[in-house]
Amino acid sequence: MPDYKEMYVKLFQSQSRAIGILQEAQKETEGMYIDSEPPDIRLLPFASKDKIIDTDDKAEEADDE
Repeated sequence: MPDYKEMYVKLFQSQSRAIGILQEAQKETEGMYIDSEPPDIRLLPFASKDKIIDTDDKAEEADDE
């Protein structure tokens, strides 16, 4: 007859190690994210279906003013 207690203990210890590995990887990758440069986020103009906005024209108009 199998030793269920031994089987359970082995399984529990293996699961605990696996969880520890995943938690450590999460901490490392979160640290990498925090230490990285922020992304270059830009707000793009909204164009309706009837009108297409050319951002180059808008920039030239702003320079002319």
